[in-house]
Amino acid sequence: MTKTYYLRASYAWSDQSVYIIATPSPAARNTFFYVQEIGHFFALSDYFTERERLHSYLILYTVSGKGSLTYRGKKYKLSKGHVFYIDCREYQYYEQDGTEPWEILWVHFNGICCNGYYNQFSEHNSPVVEIIPESNIPANLWRLLEVHTRKDAGMEPVASQIITDMLTELLLCVKIPGNWASPGSIPAFIKKTVELVDKRYAEKLTLDLLAAEVSVNKYHLLKQFKKYTGCTPNQYLINIRINEAKEMLIHTAMTVKEIAHHSGFEHVSHFINIFRKQEGTTPLAFRQMWQQQS
Repeated sequence: MTKTYYLRASYAWSDQSVYIIATPSPAARNTFFYVQEIGHFFALSDYFTERERLHSYLILYTVSGKGSLTYRGKKYKLSKGHVFYIDCREYQYYEQDGTEPWEILWVHFNGICCNGYYNQFSEHNSPVVEIIPESNIPANLWRLLEVHTRKDAGMEPVASQIITDMLTELLLCVKIPGNWASPGSIPAFIKKTVELVDKRYAEKLTLDLLAAEVSVNKYHLLKQFKKYTGCTPNQYLINIRINEAKEMLIHTAMTVKEIAHHSGFEHVSHFINIFRKQEGTTPLAFRQMWQQQS
């Protein structure tokens, strides 16, 4: 028996609060991220929402005041600058938690790519992020609310762009905690490792060699490189080699064997297997596809 949507709530918010329900067009449902509901609440002491099995995702930002969120068996305190991002199919309970109104900006949204984005974000484990002062998330929520208040022409693609910007920022927040907005804070040894791989990708590069070149422990390099780039040094090396190989396949008449050698692969069979895994086709088929398009 399929379980049904569950909701228990107290809609205790002030008269100055704004609440908008949106009905996306079929095109938006099939193409974009789209808004289902959006609002700006001044939640009062009795305000709470308890919900489960709603096919929606929720981003909620605390402008001022305090609240709390219970999600995946944990309770989180929320105050100014906190954002939470959750999958509303899972059980959630959030409420006002203080003497002053809890001022929040929030949006329920969906779209064909939502699950993939959320899975990337939820690897962080905590649904709550404390954003930095330079964050664009508050401004984007205000803009999204304004767009749906005015119902401008082109509202749906604009809304999709805004949601994409917020999701991208949230992913960067958790992939590079505390550093996503400040490239200068990336450790020098990570920058140097990236530069080494970019310049010497055709050589036989190992984790031991890279660690020795940048004078750090190889396990520390592995952990920190993945933290700041989202992949391991070996994954980054393979991506660079495949990119170089694709350029040679498109713009030169070199054989597949020659390209394998020049892009850093010792054996052509290994190159073909890696290329197929990355691109879903063989190097030769990739070249033929591009020749047919030119």
